[in-house]
Amino acid sequence: MGRQTVVSGQLSDAATIADSLRKPESFGAIFDRHFAAVHRYLARRVGGERAEDLVASTFVVAFERRSSFQDEASTARPWLLGIATNLIRERCRDDARELATRMRLGSELPAAGGALSGETDPVAIARLTAAVGELEWEQREVAAIEKGAGDDR
Repeated sequence: MGRQTVVSGQLSDAATIADSLRKPESFGAIFDRHFAAVHRYLARRVGGERAEDLVASTFVVAFERRSSFQDEASTARPWLLGIATNLIRERCRDDARELATRMRLGSELPAAGGALSGETDPVAIARLTAAVGELEWEQREVAAIEKGAGDDR
């Protein structure tokens, strides 16, 4: 087991994580110590709504991989931020794949009466799709284009 360092009356992150291998509920202290910092980190990169999902995923991944934590590290924050960064990358790849699929399907959409001009204009759809594709992934919020689709999200 790593160091049992006590910092400000509490076990160090390394000792807390090591303890959580025997008592999983101990990992809650890591969540309590680092949630705010991880959330701020994610919110600055992906916005508040996405940060909520990713911060939860970050701590789930960290809990599942806690046995791989380097116990000589004095704090878990860099480890947690690394996990968060990897989750952002995964989300970015997922978004890119989704956008590419939507762009491919855009040319296959049936005429449904365009919401903007009263007609479906394939050229306008292609231009709009290309414009969305040029946005930074953080700025993209792609909604499904379906006949009669409401804002059911």
